[in-house]
Amino acid sequence: MKRTRLLALSSAGVIAIGAGGFALGRQVKSPADAAAEVAAPSASRLAVPVERRILSSTIITRGDVRFGDPKPVVLPPSTLTATGGNLVTQPAVKGQEIVAGKRILEVAGRPVIALVGATPAYRDMRPGDTGNDIAQLEKGLTELGLNPGTVDGRYDAATERAVELLYRQLGYNAFGPTDAQRTQLQQLRDSSSRAADGVRTAQRTYDTASRPTKSRQLQANEQVRSAKDKAGSAPKEKESAATKASNLVTARRAALEQARATRDQAAATLRKAERDRDDPAAVVDAQRAVDDASAALADADAAIVQAARAVPEAQRAIDDARATVIDSQKSLDVARDAEKRGSVVQCATPSPCEVPDASPLREATRSAESRLRQANSGVESAVAALAMRQDGVVSAQRSRDRAARAVDRAQEAARKANDAGPDRQQVVVDATARLAQADAALAQADRDVTDALDGVVTADRQGTSGEQSAAAAVEIAQAGERELTNSSELKSLQSALGSARETQRRADTDLAEVAAKVGISVPANEIIFLPDLPRRVDDVKVGRGEPTTGAVITVTNARLAVDTSVDAVDATRLRVASKGQIEAEDLSLTLPVTITKIANRPGTDGVPADKVKVELTIDAGAAASESSASPAFDPATLNGVNVKVTLPIQSTGKAVLAVPIAAVSIAGDGSSRVEVEDTASKPTRFVTVIPGLAAEGYVEITPIAGQRLVEGDLVVVGTQGATDLTVTTDAAASPDSSAAASSPDSSTAAGAAESSPDSSTAAGAAESTA
Repeated sequence: MKRTRLLALSSAGVIAIGAGGFALGRQVKSPADAAAEVAAPSASRLAVPVERRILSSTIITRGDVRFGDPKPVVLPPSTLTATGGNLVTQPAVKGQEIVAGKRILEVAGRPVIALVGATPAYRDMRPGDTGNDIAQLEKGLTELGLNPGTVDGRYDAATERAVELLYRQLGYNAFGPTDAQRTQLQQLRDSSSRAADGVRTAQRTYDTASRPTKSRQLQANEQVRSAKDKAGSAPKEKESAATKASNLVTARRAALEQARATRDQAAATLRKAERDRDDPAAVVDAQRAVDDASAALADADAAIVQAARAVPEAQRAIDDARATVIDSQKSLDVARDAEKRGSVVQCATPSPCEVPDASPLREATRSAESRLRQANSGVESAVAALAMRQDGVVSAQRSRDRAARAVDRAQEAARKANDAGPDRQQVVVDATARLAQADAALAQADRDVTDALDGVVTADRQGTSGEQSAAAAVEIAQAGERELTNSSELKSLQSALGSARETQRRADTDLAEVAAKVGISVPANEIIFLPDLPRRVDDVKVGRGEPTTGAVITVTNARLAVDTSVDAVDATRLRVASKGQIEAEDLSLTLPVTITKIANRPGTDGVPADKVKVELTIDAGAAASESSASPAFDPATLNGVNVKVTLPIQSTGKAVLAVPIAAVSIAGDGSSRVEVEDTASKPTRFVTVIPGLAAEGYVEITPIAGQRLVEGDLVVVGTQGATDLTVTTDAAASPDSSAAASSPDSSTAAGAAESSPDSSTAAGAAESTA
């Protein structure tokens, strides 16, 4: 429209010049010359390269820097130092570093020492105490190299020595026993000494009274001991004798069974010898057995021949079945080809044509498939039949082998029957003699078993008698011992000795318990356990001469943190562990940060009702790197500084293809596209793209499949002439609508420009590129 207005003005100027031509004389020019002088030069395309970059939408706000993890420190009361007062004599210094094993402040002339530990000190720790706090103390002393012994949660002598060394290194005396503890300990020592004297006196009195009967007492004690030993061994001796008798019975019964088996075998041998002697038909029976075995062998040979003949027939059946499979497969291929050709409809004219019925072709295909399955089943059946015929041949061969062995055995039996004829009577005589010997051995074995059973009964009686005798001897010996110790005077003296010993035991126990707890202790208000060290004093709550009621100091870790707040809507788009950056303008310093905490609801932690508190942590490595690069820089100088905070709310996460927002337009079908200029003198081409995240004046694009667009390609963002610059920002070429239509999760170009103050508009991007 603007170019049209310029052309109209130019035409009007030409007419005016023509109308005044007569007055101008030699300065008269033709309309064509005049139009050529005032017409705008031909427009040229403005193109920029496709880039690969990371796009991010950000939130920019302000925040205050502080040290992280602030914790108030309260000193618990101590019963050990209660009389010494609780006034601060040497306060902590703000900003001082808190190191393990070093003094933080001084109360009533006593040090307050820092150690690593998760549990705060809550009681005085004394010798003999046990618990997790003692183990925490031992671990802290171990990390300082003070060797408190095994970390076992027990305050022992090694722990006491390590505590004393810790205080000595700091220039203080460890807290020793109190006057009350020393007085109590001395009183208990006196009681223990008096109890020991009482035991010695009672022992002397008892020894003097019992001395005349001492030797007899020892003799009686020995008799009782000996009798008890015999009584104790009597059951074992009885058990041993019973075991031996039982083992003998078992052996004799085994011998009896063996004799009975020998006798039964001899009787069977005699009966067979008598049958052989009285039955001359044994030779005939043996020969008959040979004939039967030979006939069975002949039958087995015939069975082998018959089974072997069936194998070739089964093989031919397999060949025939496989040929049928091949024919069926060919028929199926023909049927499928016919069905495929029959399903193609070709019409010579554009008018509708009749589609032939394909049912017969499909039925033929299914019939061919059925015949193929039957043929395959026939092959499987033929293979199974061949295997069965082959198994029959093997089975027949085995039967033939068994029949041959039977013939051999029958022939051997027949030979023995013929050879044994003259000796049958002698065999009977020998068998009769062996039977008589077996009967005699069986009778003797039976008598041996009876004797062994009688031995079991005898051993049991003897063992019982021994036990009774031993028990009686013990009673007699104990009776004699009681007579010697039955004196009422000795009993009284013995009771007095026992009471004196019990009194000494109680006194020694009380002394040991108190002595174990009297020594170097750790007052509860002289140790501060912190989860990690080093830390720093962020604030001093109590000054010199003030009491240690409430918090005395506030400590923080050495890492810098930032407190900021964002709108409630923006807070929903932030994520813990996301990265960002802060900028301290006065220090010309930019550092990376990480989101460590986002409040659950607005208006908490001291922020306005429409804001959400966000906590950030400054990258310790970046701060250290800045300190190395600039030795004059101290991270502590950032404490309390108000900084600019930039937080990402959406990012591509990696480098993507991106173009200025003005390069994306909408095609007639509603798709998004870019106009690519391969060379300035040739026509451009359009590439359909899918837009993604829009930020920083750029939009992410992805070419659709089959279309080419790579980094470095030139895309058109507008046209440029002599008097104006035309950028593709009309409704038909707005990437806003395409981004919204193609990518619901992506930010539009306008939205990106609004959410990111650093983003450029479409026209701005085009102008800066030009």
